[in-house]
Amino acid sequence: MPHMKFRLDVAVCCVALLLSAIPLANASSLFATTTLVVPDEGNNRVLLYSFPVTNGQAANVVLGQSSFSTSAPGTSASTMGSPSAYAVDQVGNLYVSDTLNCRVLQFRPPFTNGEAAQVVIGKPDANTSCGGAASASNLGRTGGVAFDETGNLWVADPQNSRVLRFKPPFKTGKAANLVVGQPDFVSDNCTFPPTASSLCGPVGIAFDANNYLWVADSRNNRILEFKAPQKNTANLELGQPAATAFTSSGCDNPGVSASSLCAPEDIGFDPQNRLWVADSENSRVLRFDPNYHNGGPAALVLGQKNFTASSPNQNLATPNAGTLSFPVGIVVEGDQGLWVGDTSNNRSLQFAAPAANGTPATIVLGQADFTSNQPNQGNLDPSDQTENNPFYNAGPSVIALAVLAGLAGGRQWMHRLRLRS
Repeated sequence: MPHMKFRLDVAVCCVALLLSAIPLANASSLFATTTLVVPDEGNNRVLLYSFPVTNGQAANVVLGQSSFSTSAPGTSASTMGSPSAYAVDQVGNLYVSDTLNCRVLQFRPPFTNGEAAQVVIGKPDANTSCGGAASASNLGRTGGVAFDETGNLWVADPQNSRVLRFKPPFKTGKAANLVVGQPDFVSDNCTFPPTASSLCGPVGIAFDANNYLWVADSRNNRILEFKAPQKNTANLELGQPAATAFTSSGCDNPGVSASSLCAPEDIGFDPQNRLWVADSENSRVLRFDPNYHNGGPAALVLGQKNFTASSPNQNLATPNAGTLSFPVGIVVEGDQGLWVGDTSNNRSLQFAAPAANGTPATIVLGQADFTSNQPNQGNLDPSDQTENNPFYNAGPSVIALAVLAGLAGGRQWMHRLRLRS
């Protein structure tokens, strides 16, 4: 599965091949955390880990498969095809971006191995997969998912270069009532050059402390803030130079720096309203601090030693606790730090309250140690301790990682998502 930066530059206008993952997650106002959720794309399943989490821990629950040793994709209420992201609503229901089935599935607690989804969004029933034109009720390959403070579900539809809003109550086949990135529900164009109202392969989505919508506009190599999504015009952009705000889209424009991005896949906000970005093609995670402004630089980098490096695993022969390889998932864990879906290393990493560039991870899941990176730990079949391209979305590909938690006060935003082609 080769990864090359030039793919994004030459494919910027090709909607059908966009990344999705989303994925990783946006988690805010978290407390009483009980479960870590990992979309394990390569094994067509979602894993749930009970806290406290330790190195190499086994998952407690699997969704999308009947057991921990199976991995076949499927299209039914109890099977999945490359899940890449997820969100949790105010009562603890889990929503999974089932990317290669072009839908979002709702699962209700208590979660059990192989349980069936109760609601399907994006398709008319649980047995229908991808196909058909874009509409308010028909999704393409999905990316990130998130909830706003009033309980609306937002879904990134990277294949159709848009983000949709669904109002509760949710039921199978429900139609969206708002679209961002397109002029209507039937358009699916990836506009080039971009504008403040266009999207191209959006993957990660998140809401900040002000309930503003942020979108990882992956194919345009930028992050957009929408203070008023209903107006369908972004008011702020990160990842592209301020001088060409909303009109340029190059990968690492004009070079790898604290201000550039290349295929950002997932985003999330911490309690300080700082934005974390999985900058996948630069094999790094960036933290942007308020006050945000067009073209503003990041304040901290993980996965690389500085802001001008971009090689997977820092060009080392094997990974370590301080390296990343095409990360596509982000999950903010309150004041404790964050989790990163380190997709090409087939692992999920926890960074405990990172405060300096290059801070190493403290916990690894999916591998036995920090120097291993084989899918399913080199085995043909998965187990409750392995991962295979977590958070990677295969078509528009999305990967997502997030923390499932109890929420008080009516707000809960979790999701993940990362997207990559």
